[in-house]
Amino acid sequence: MNMLGSQTAKVIKIFKTTQSEMSEGFTSEGASATMSGSVSGTKYRTFLSGISKVQHAININFLDSQHKLLPIVDTFNILKARYGDVIFIAESAELSKAFGTQEATSMLNLLMQNTNGLKVSIAKLEKDKGLRIAEEMAADITDQLEHMQQSIFATWVAIASALLPAIIR
Repeated sequence: MNMLGSQTAKVIKIFKTTQSEMSEGFTSEGASATMSGSVSGTKYRTFLSGISKVQHAININFLDSQHKLLPIVDTFNILKARYGDVIFIAESAELSKAFGTQEATSMLNLLMQNTNGLKVSIAKLEKDKGLRIAEEMAADITDQLEHMQQSIFATWVAIASALLPAIIR
């Protein structure tokens, strides 16, 4: 759980400064500017759920020696070795047929164009295992809230000080 919190905070910090802009940050690392975070997530989920069918259909192994799925960048590099840097229409049709949908193939087309950027982003996320960044972000928010509370209190004191003589009479 700490790792998830830290990595989510790191993603927000790496790509953008607010959670609402987070999906824009994800798209900056290779996805199209019109694809939202939820669309990207759907495409990735489709990719993961179909990868087993694909490896049998196109006769490529995406598993390591322990039968676990290879990291996404390694998977992309295997596909690049087979198809090149760009997946053309006929190859895209072959992959879409193997996946059973075009969602995963469109994700491949977008992210394979910038595997180096994806690799760098993943490495940045893997650096943080604890909640350090999330705690720093929370501290920044707390500081801002404390300043706002102090400003409100100061305003209340000023108003009360001005009204107090009229109330006492």
